[in-house]
Amino acid sequence: MKGALLIVFVLTHEASQPETRAFAAAAQEVLGDGAQVQMLTVPADLADSSVEAQATGADADGAIELSWSRDGTQAFVHCYITEEKRWVDRSIGFGKDDDERERGRLLGYAVASMFLGTDGEPAAESVPVPAKAPVTAAAPVETKAPVNGTAPSKATAPREATAPNEPAPEMPPNDAFSASPDAAYALDLAGMVSHGLGGEADAVGVTAAFRFLAVGPVWARIGVGGRGGEIPNAQANMKMLQGSVGAAWSFVDTGRFTATLRGDLIGSWLEVGHLSADDPQVAREQRWLFGTDAVLTGGFQLSASASLFAGGGIEVMFGKTDIYTHGFRVETIPPLRLIAELGLESVF
Repeated sequence: MKGALLIVFVLTHEASQPETRAFAAAAQEVLGDGAQVQMLTVPADLADSSVEAQATGADADGAIELSWSRDGTQAFVHCYITEEKRWVDRSIGFGKDDDERERGRLLGYAVASMFLGTDGEPAAESVPVPAKAPVTAAAPVETKAPVNGTAPSKATAPREATAPNEPAPEMPPNDAFSASPDAAYALDLAGMVSHGLGGEADAVGVTAAFRFLAVGPVWARIGVGGRGGEIPNAQANMKMLQGSVGAAWSFVDTGRFTATLRGDLIGSWLEVGHLSADDPQVAREQRWLFGTDAVLTGGFQLSASASLFAGGGIEVMFGKTDIYTHGFRVETIPPLRLIAELGLESVF
């Protein structure tokens, strides 16, 4: 592909990895000696608009942001095709026993092949892919500082070119923001509010939960939380500490957006403290309550390991709590409450 220019952005700490060097050599081999593969190192992901500006300003055929999972078995490519003015995302998986350079070589063939076709499809007949060819030193790959001192952005990944006698690497449908396939644990931290239905249970608090992948998209979940609020009619305040166990089902996962339905069994310790002008000291009463909840949450992926989520649902305790002062019932903490959460999730 004479005169072609392909800009590849790679994170600084991944630039010297064997996979990255093999990727550059293979891409150069496919595009030919008349083409140029320009490798630029960046400290962090860039905005798409920055990548488009870099590719257009340099009159490049395309720009790619390349990154690898921690164990090297997953490659994430975010690619901008200049001629078609469109983005393509791929997450390409490799076997754990695959040679590091072989992973990079196959990825290089796949990415470069995308720019040989006129419609974004690999031009298989044009790609000289040996079955197990060693990675040889191809034309030197340039490493330049970004234009105007600006770091480039996300690029996209093409489809894979399949070498003869060699199976193509697996391509999961997730995009470059998808969590690593090895991620099996998650930690959720959130602020929450509650509102009682048929009584006073307005409160604010925090929750934390640890999750681990159980079966398919179903996670097992262990949570703790605490909240507090005022009961004006009783001149009292309430404090609640909770522990829960349950399950969460991720029924939507597009890579960037997720939707999860969860249910928990809850154990709750409730304390109500009352103090009025005619009381010499605070009167405190405690009790244990048990219940359950159902919550629907939606998440927006900020990176491969972090998401912002918000959710709402209902909490049902198995019993109400009547509050008496001076022998008269003045308020009820109802068993039914609406709850809402906003927080961050980290997967690892």
